[in-house]
Amino acid sequence: MNIQESPSNRSDNHSADRAQIIAALTQLDAILPGQAPLLQFFHHNTLHGFQHLPFEQALAEFETLTYICAHLPEQQSRLFYQQKRINDDDLNTALARCPVLQTEQIACNLGGSLITRKELYKITLLFDLKGISVSQLNWNINELDALKNLQLDIPLSVREQLLTEGHPEHLVVKQLWECLLNKLDLQQAILHPETLLDLPLEQAEEWLASYQALTATPAPLAEIASRESCVLDDLFLQLGDEISLRSIILTLSGVDVLESIRPQLIRICAAVLDEGVAAWSIPERHELGFYKAWRTLINYDANPFLHELPDWQHIVNELPEDAIDTIILQLTQLEIPKNNWIGYLRRLSLELPGWSGLINWRQQQHPHYITNQDATPKLADYLAIRLTLDRLWLNQICMDLWKTSATVSALRSYFRKNLAEFTVRRYLYQGDLPEYLTQLAESLTLSADPDRQNRAEWQQLADLIWIWQCSPMAEQNTAHTVHNSGWRLFRLCQHLGLTATQLQTATKDELLALLNILDNFNITERSKIWLYAYDGACGGQHGGSSAD
Repeated sequence: MNIQESPSNRSDNHSADRAQIIAALTQLDAILPGQAPLLQFFHHNTLHGFQHLPFEQALAEFETLTYICAHLPEQQSRLFYQQKRINDDDLNTALARCPVLQTEQIACNLGGSLITRKELYKITLLFDLKGISVSQLNWNINELDALKNLQLDIPLSVREQLLTEGHPEHLVVKQLWECLLNKLDLQQAILHPETLLDLPLEQAEEWLASYQALTATPAPLAEIASRESCVLDDLFLQLGDEISLRSIILTLSGVDVLESIRPQLIRICAAVLDEGVAAWSIPERHELGFYKAWRTLINYDANPFLHELPDWQHIVNELPEDAIDTIILQLTQLEIPKNNWIGYLRRLSLELPGWSGLINWRQQQHPHYITNQDATPKLADYLAIRLTLDRLWLNQICMDLWKTSATVSALRSYFRKNLAEFTVRRYLYQGDLPEYLTQLAESLTLSADPDRQNRAEWQQLADLIWIWQCSPMAEQNTAHTVHNSGWRLFRLCQHLGLTATQLQTATKDELLALLNILDNFNITERSKIWLYAYDGACGGQHGGSSAD
């Protein structure tokens, strides 16, 4: 028996949905920048919604929410050091501002050389000591003669220190490398991803067993496939607070719909928010408002972008007159769970924070702002248009690639039936594959059969990827490998001026303790030190205490 929802229940549900959307829009004022028009522009703290937090915590929470890093890239900070815009005194002062780092503490005594934490920190700040892939290790050894020559970024004074005993450079480097591998109980093996195509069964089983021991999880391919199914479910559970449907499509196709939507949004927003400068603006925007003016005009747009999109007439013709109703319609059509609506709208508004912030400045912070032909823009108008454009372009991509609509249930159902394709696409577009597997994956995605008659090819490549993940060639952050721990210590010891002779009495635990110090001094901590150092340098206080 079908029980139809009564009109009164539908009305109550719709009212509750509207109230939820209105509440979500109100909350955006705390996180959006108060971006004023150029005429009214003044310095504004874009972190105003986080001012109640300590500075470093505010930066961390802002980055978590927006995925925007508030710090300069570390490579840029290193360039400033090379240009002497930051000097050693600035770094020393910055390190001293963080007592928790215990900079003067002795980290270890290697061959009579007392090494302080400060030395380790400064080397990590100035030089790249990250682990590398097996392919990169092979390249460094075979093409750059890394086991014959000292690293190119070793300072001249340290280079002279390493060669003081008069031994040839190639011998000093070779002995250091062999000593470190011996201390760490590691063996160097020449591995290439191409070997996966002709891999003996015994070797595959050995890798799978090692992976099982390392991760404490079952390693047979069937179990790994089951775990991929969980990864698929987790991906869709992130919808809202963490990602949008655009992000899922980008993860699985490499296509970012925002690249197509952004120009349309900018054109629309600029025409509506124009204060009499533009040669053309949306007709009747003052009488109709932002959303209604766009809705009226869209069928007559001289830009024919809509005609290239599937089902565009149906999607446009069903648009409600009210912007909030349109938001509800599009979220429902995309099948975004209601519990995630608030987070989803927040995520969309932060993807183009400049325009969202300008509209918010007009609506929430300066509702009586007077301008020519004011359209009284609202965030509801902006998000209604954004969601409509999202649905149009997402539908096109999903129909072209997978012959399915851009809905949560359709996409989840498709990839549950094609889990191998999900695996290949996920690893490919996250950039996690070595070059050879990347080429195979790209070739398969370009020649993909729309009717999915080539499932066996997807499965074969997924199996190769899973075996590669279990192999020593994959980057396992928890494992001590030649290309991770071995390479990092190899570079660190050279920068410390340590030779194999000085490492003779060192233990494995002592060497790994050095890596542990470097790991704890992560990019977050290093960025803080670089910021303090740059602050002191820009304040004209090279080496002095910088202002808080």
